[in-house]
Amino acid sequence: MQYDVVFEGGGAKGGTFVGAWREFEARECTADRFVGSSAGAIAAAILGSGADAAGLESALCERMPDGNMRLSTFTDIPQQFKDDVINSSVTYELLRNAPIPFVPQFVQNTMAKFTVRQLMRIPLYRTLFSFVEKGGLYSGDTFLQWIVETLAKQQDEFALASFERFYDITGNDVNIVVTDTTAREMLVLNRRTAPDCPVSYATRMSMSIPFLWQEIKWENSWGTYKGKNITGNVLVDGGVLSNFPIDLVVSNDKQVQDVMGPQTQTPPLGFLIDESIPVPIERTSTPQNNEGILNAIKEAKTLQRIEDLVNTSIDARDKMVIQAYWDVIIRLPAKGYKAVDFNMSEQDLKALINAAQNATKQYLDTHDYPSAA
Repeated sequence: MQYDVVFEGGGAKGGTFVGAWREFEARECTADRFVGSSAGAIAAAILGSGADAAGLESALCERMPDGNMRLSTFTDIPQQFKDDVINSSVTYELLRNAPIPFVPQFVQNTMAKFTVRQLMRIPLYRTLFSFVEKGGLYSGDTFLQWIVETLAKQQDEFALASFERFYDITGNDVNIVVTDTTAREMLVLNRRTAPDCPVSYATRMSMSIPFLWQEIKWENSWGTYKGKNITGNVLVDGGVLSNFPIDLVVSNDKQVQDVMGPQTQTPPLGFLIDESIPVPIERTSTPQNNEGILNAIKEAKTLQRIEDLVNTSIDARDKMVIQAYWDVIIRLPAKGYKAVDFNMSEQDLKALINAAQNATKQYLDTHDYPSAA
């Protein structure tokens, strides 16, 4: 049996998809259309490349020699910035235009450049600079390297393959949701709307949680979106506008069909990370937070208010969609787990995965799906 599958965003909680896909595969179910936002986009891209449940687990649960999860490296301090970003930065402008008596402007300009260059040698300053100038504390470079490597494990060509090429090789229709903050709209990147865009970079756009990871600007080499040139547009986390885009595979709305193509007879199936359902085994550790100034920034009341407003708008939209398509959604337990918990213990991760597999089994057992062998 074949389905159109949709994965919800959820940051580090995306490991729950490993358990869900194990059960899905155990019943010899397949999919050829994959849709996802944020962490869901990661699952959609990896599975759409041809990986199985074991491949998904290898990617999402990988640990380094020191025992830490590789996902923990995604909170990477930016190493460098382009000259045009530095020269147009707030710091440089303040130093260049500060009222310093008896100092000629050309001398002040030189002093400003020198000061900024020296500050760039300090990791904390680079992080703050990234937050102010690029919209996120972390660069996201290690994530991009990881997703490129992960996709290349299926085929070398997949490292930078476009949506069109992905489809030509696999026959799988991968759809990744991102948010265009320049055009103020949700984009669905796939072989119809953005055939020349690399799947790896689309996934990087979709995981860019605002204030945590740097935003991405659309490059000219990625072609157009629905025939429109969007070079320079700023792209961030798809979850900002649609964290669980299941309506993309069930709606008959013309705007949806314009990006997804005509509706098919393939049944839909959504994998929802449900924070209201507890994982049976109690957690052995609590999510780790960065200490010092960086944590203070993330805990700032202003950012918390913005996050609360964004989450409220997302939840309100998603709740309507969930209620409308209640019967085709599998709810995966995730209570007590957080989106930024990138270094959970092996026991906690195993509990999350097993809970997802059991939830998927219970759902499929009661919805006339094939039984596992």
